[in-house]
Amino acid sequence: MDIQTYKQNKIKRQQALPVSRTICYACFRPHSYCFCQKINPFQTEVEFIILMHPMEAYKEKLGTGRIAHSFLKNSQIKIGINFENDPQMQNWLSDETVENRVLYPGVGALAVEDQSASRGSIKKPLRLFVIDGTWPCARKMMNQNPALKNLPRFTFSGSYRSRFLIKQQPGSVCLSTIESLHKFIELWEGESHDAMLEVLDELVQIHLDIAADPNREGYRKKPYKGVLARKSQRRKRKIFA
Repeated sequence: MDIQTYKQNKIKRQQALPVSRTICYACFRPHSYCFCQKINPFQTEVEFIILMHPMEAYKEKLGTGRIAHSFLKNSQIKIGINFENDPQMQNWLSDETVENRVLYPGVGALAVEDQSASRGSIKKPLRLFVIDGTWPCARKMMNQNPALKNLPRFTFSGSYRSRFLIKQQPGSVCLSTIESLHKFIELWEGESHDAMLEVLDELVQIHLDIAADPNREGYRKKPYKGVLARKSQRRKRKIFA
């Protein structure tokens, strides 16, 4: 099923729902929690291609890649896992008018903070591929796309603590998609578009409020625990198991 068919089917299903649960098809969130009025899209010199895992596109309620795309005029979303035979991906990767790079850690990745090394490697307009999915999904996407995996990489060398408090990251310095894009633009283009982080903060607060409200379906009888507390609890279970 392609994305257009999926959208059409979902619209039909949503027509039977109460008004409070109708969906905004710009950000794919309920209208009561839509952020679109708070998003002012801006132009960047870098072209961003957000490679979104299907789980992130269709099932993840807290995905930030689509919100980031709404901010970035010079961005596109491509949904899938294996793009090896995808004509659009092949056109992007064979385009000699740009420098293709992927934002992903690994051996040989250039730190964005090291401007002399990272910018020194770019002689043409930059097209940056960004993988949007959980870390296990991102690894799978990289492994299934050798052409993408073999692209020169950019990464972050600084210690940036994530504000995405309701999602567990594999490390304290791992960032969500919207945080990664915000930080890259800040370092590369010297502009801080903090509205991106403000929307993320609001998204986090909405879900914390839902979890704490006994009148809502998502209410947690036990108090919400942060990521670090949940990790500590799991370690204790392993010790005393």
